[in-house]
Amino acid sequence: MKRTLAALLGLTLILTLTACGTTDDSPEIPQEEAEQTVQPAEDPALTAVWQELAANGSTCAVGYLGTLPESGGAKALLEDSGCLEDYPFLADCPVVTHTGNQVFYLIPGEAEASVLVQDYICDESNGYQGEVGDTLYQGENGQPVVLVCNQNDVLPNLVVTLEGADGEPFSYSPVLELCGGTVFIPADAAMTDLSDYESIPKPEAPPAPASVDFTGVWGAYEDFDGSQVYLETTFGEDGSARYRCGYAYSEFLSDYHGTWYTITENGQYPAGSIVLDMKDAFSGGPFFGVYTVTAESGTITLTHVSGDTLVYGFDGKGITFSPAVN
Repeated sequence: MKRTLAALLGLTLILTLTACGTTDDSPEIPQEEAEQTVQPAEDPALTAVWQELAANGSTCAVGYLGTLPESGGAKALLEDSGCLEDYPFLADCPVVTHTGNQVFYLIPGEAEASVLVQDYICDESNGYQGEVGDTLYQGENGQPVVLVCNQNDVLPNLVVTLEGADGEPFSYSPVLELCGGTVFIPADAAMTDLSDYESIPKPEAPPAPASVDFTGVWGAYEDFDGSQVYLETTFGEDGSARYRCGYAYSEFLSDYHGTWYTITENGQYPAGSIVLDMKDAFSGGPFFGVYTVTAESGTITLTHVSGDTLVYGFDGKGITFSPAVN
């Protein structure tokens, strides 16, 4: 009898425990996993931007803040720019710092978007063909990001890839328009520029050089990496340009053909600076640089301001040319 009662009590206990288990079909999640599955609370200001971008059909928004200050970094620039009044969430967003001093912020167009920031390499090492390098940052949930990048005003060195709920990736490299000083937006890109250009400090432009007639063919010798190289520039009255270089007394190693034009009004570069926009006939690589031109005693001096240099490593330096002797 005692055994029968014990068996009945045991069966009752088992049924009771089983019945209790059926009240919740969900498996118990450890506390650590539960915390990881919690979605971040939505920021009202960020949600409002997402809604505005959705209404505009924009994939993302980008803003230019200016150049990195000597002290305080990107966070100080954010505070000084005044943009935190409209976009306070930028104060706590990640800052991706790469080589360069231009500061942008990028806001994905939806909460479901992921953000991938990678190095973008476009230089002599790959013939200026451009390739993606190391991953510098990955974010989820439409997280905005501040980007410090670009060693010059011509070639970007970051690429940002966004992927939203539709699974379609969109890639963009933040950079400024060369002569306008505004954010470059590709013609086929659905993007919104949130930059407050009035609040960005304008660097004081150097005085314009005297008007110089530099049409003709000019040559110069320079020391490079322990060897002497010969440079030859040709400026046509019709705006055509040619630049050839190679080791002295040997065949040219590059032969760039293209155009030159004068920057007449720009807050970033000296008025009267020239832009060289060319392509190498040998490799197909582009050449895009800004230079000032000065003349003295029958010579001209091309001083590098931004973009590509005539000789690798001559950033900011001047090269003096004499009339070339054929």
